[in-house]
Amino acid sequence: MQSREDLEAALSEFQLACAFLSLCKKTKAINKKNSLSYWLKHKLERCIGIYISNGVIIAVAACLGIKYEVDGEMYGLQ
Repeated sequence: MQSREDLEAALSEFQLACAFLSLCKKTKAINKKNSLSYWLKHKLERCIGIYISNGVIIAVAACLGIKYEVDGEMYGLQ
């Protein structure tokens, strides 16, 4: 079972990722050069200075209705 602090940290990650992905321009096609979830995760981490899990980026994309594609172990976001 997760502690209250762990859940609050996960919520904070999710909210920061929501704000970040909401600002990103949506495209018609997935640009695999700079829209992979792992790439976006690192870009967000550099901006805010804290760790964000790759799963949070993918969950936020799904919640915001951003189309994504699984390519092996990588997720491309549209």
